[in-house]
Amino acid sequence: MTVELAGAPGNCLYVPYSLLTDADELVGGSFVDDSHIQKSFGVGSYTVYYRPEAGPDNAMRPLEGAAAQAEEAYRDFVYEHYLEVPEEAAQALYTWAERVNGLHFQVDDSYRKSVLRNYWSEMETAWLIGYALAATTTYDTTVPAMPEGADFVDYFLNQSERGYCMHYATTAALFFRMIGTPARYVSGYTVMVPDSGQVDVPESAAHAWVEIYLDGYGWYPVEVTPTYGGEEVGSEETTEPEPTPTPTPTPTPTPTPQTSAAPTSTPTTAPAGGQDEGDMGGDEKADLSALAWLAVVPILCLLLFARRRVMALIWRRRLWGSGTNAAALWAYRLQKRLLPWGGREHPEVEELALKARFSQHTLTETERKLTVKAVEGERDRVDAALPWWKRLAFRWLWALR
Repeated sequence: MTVELAGAPGNCLYVPYSLLTDADELVGGSFVDDSHIQKSFGVGSYTVYYRPEAGPDNAMRPLEGAAAQAEEAYRDFVYEHYLEVPEEAAQALYTWAERVNGLHFQVDDSYRKSVLRNYWSEMETAWLIGYALAATTTYDTTVPAMPEGADFVDYFLNQSERGYCMHYATTAALFFRMIGTPARYVSGYTVMVPDSGQVDVPESAAHAWVEIYLDGYGWYPVEVTPTYGGEEVGSEETTEPEPTPTPTPTPTPTPTPQTSAAPTSTPTTAPAGGQDEGDMGGDEKADLSALAWLAVVPILCLLLFARRRVMALIWRRRLWGSGTNAAALWAYRLQKRLLPWGGREHPEVEELALKARFSQHTLTETERKLTVKAVEGERDRVDAALPWWKRLAFRWLWALR
């Protein structure tokens, strides 16, 4: 599969499941821990190899040979890192589980005979969790922002009972963990590739789901969002691509030139009262260098001033001149850029950015103002708290103010 990036957010590579290209063979990116694949600078397209699902007989078979040995070694890491559940979320899940305990679900026997037969117990549990979520909550892409200080899972399950893919995937992942099945939250894009083999993936195809870990097999995607039909998510607006930072150049050692042999001829002596050509203008050259520097400094100052003005206009256009959903995403990115300078994260900014990205709901102007004002206020606070020398870099080199 060859992927061309036309404006995907973030600096990640997006790949299909059942990836065959391993870390040593990947061109254009690098694996970052157990989290994602970091895109290399300047990469616009890349090609990866994967194993398409070959049918019922192959889709869910346990691994064999070297792959099975690798999975067994990785399994200890998975059970160590993917079973943690925050205390407040665990309590909310217990409360919800008591409510659904009286519900009775029957799984169609044909499902038992499907491709999932090798991992029937895990798949049955996944199916029941999805069924229970659908029975107790309502899929709603226009759900309002969560009240400040509320627990995300508790508010979704036991109070609002409304949400979209982000809510369902988060809740299901934590519930899987609570019952002892390693699970993780995943975000990406859902794509139905036609027979032609070519497809455009719009921002509205963004989606969140769950991966559970099957011993002997690996991570397996599970869909728990009710009525998900393939294009649930994202706003109709096209999100502007995030600008890619300029990389820091790697210093290259300068080769030492070979010294040529000393000339055998005697240099010509300059006439008395005159100057050798090499000495002529020494002071003048120094003066010219000083003048050049005097000319360069104002030019650099002018460029920095112009750059700051241009970036200020760009940020103003992003936050106030673009659509409400795009503005929320840009505000979230600006908040992330403030963190290394001592900035603080505002939960409502992240929540509205996630809402803008993962639901079809178009944010209101009130929600835009809430998001942008919070980030702009944090930017002012950071600027005022910095020592003067950091403030110069903050304003003039990074143009964040």
